[in-house]
Amino acid sequence: MCRPALILVGLCAAHALREQDACQGTLAISGLAQTTYLRGGSSASRKLESVTCSDCYQIHQGQAGSCCAIPGCDHTLCDFCTNPDSSPQSCPPKPPPGEVSIQVTHGSGYSLLSACNDEWGPYDFAQLKLLGKTISFTVELSQVGCACNLAFYLTSAPALDDQGDPSEGTCPDTARFYCDANQVCGGWCPEIDLMEANNMAMQATPHKCDDPSASGHYAACDKNGCGANTKYYLPAYGPNSKIIDTMRPFTVHTTFEGSGEGAAAVLSKMTTHLTQGDQYTELDHSPCGDAYLSKLAAPLAAGMALRISYWGNDSKTMSWLDEPPCGGVAECSGTNAGPATISNVAIVDAKSFNLTAHLAAPRAAPAAV
Repeated sequence: MCRPALILVGLCAAHALREQDACQGTLAISGLAQTTYLRGGSSASRKLESVTCSDCYQIHQGQAGSCCAIPGCDHTLCDFCTNPDSSPQSCPPKPPPGEVSIQVTHGSGYSLLSACNDEWGPYDFAQLKLLGKTISFTVELSQVGCACNLAFYLTSAPALDDQGDPSEGTCPDTARFYCDANQVCGGWCPEIDLMEANNMAMQATPHKCDDPSASGHYAACDKNGCGANTKYYLPAYGPNSKIIDTMRPFTVHTTFEGSGEGAAAVLSKMTTHLTQGDQYTELDHSPCGDAYLSKLAAPLAAGMALRISYWGNDSKTMSWLDEPPCGGVAECSGTNAGPATISNVAIVDAKSFNLTAHLAAPRAAPAAV
């Protein structure tokens, strides 16, 4: 996911997240029996329409601009604005009634845990066993612009040292026991980016690693991974696209076809579909090849930890994701780095996943006059 030059962005910067704080809410995942918790970030999993002004002010750490009551919005978070006519960029869309969404702001991040303890333990990560499964989620990222990266991904956390013991890594105050395929906080482990995106481009990337030692320690991984990116499928994705219009919510479905456990686990195919209304597009992972994907079969069977983050700096450091179609002058800040929402996280058996069922019936043609 992260490139080496971005190690301090979002995860390990001194001013970044205080992930040792208490859990910030539960995340209900359809198809998963256990209760899971979100830890980290600068905003919580909650019914957005029930957020009070004091809650919002606390969530955004006193940054009044993120809690503005904006004329024309379909709901109100707070009214801390000095300018009541300020831009609607800071007003996220309202989720459907009763739906719990995660609001994600720039510089924030969350880990999915199976336990909410005072002290974050290495085995508190919820382990999602996704081999033979489809995981889906809905995302609204209309305000996530060029040079920004809204990421929804899996890693084989916790990090293990060469003795097989849990390692806090180099970011104990912000991402304890974190590991990924770029060794961001000192620990290597397999990573599968289900989505790294802004409103101009999206990439899905499996990252294999060398075989672990007998103690489970990973010593090296493929940093770049084997990515499939919408920028090669233009105009299927982007603002006002007739297929996936990123000015409106869309759904990401990732299917891991396969079965087995441990050394006998087999990942035969990885598929990413994006759906919106009666339209869809597919990201092709077949160029990765069977040998590459096979390295991720055992981690998927054993269970991987879910991570959600929102990071980015300037166009140079994000050009691998979005250039083209983005140019070379954007910065991930201000109104170009508005809030995003993620909702409807669900897991089903891959054999029962029906893409057609997720497509709305096409609109009828206008009657002849």
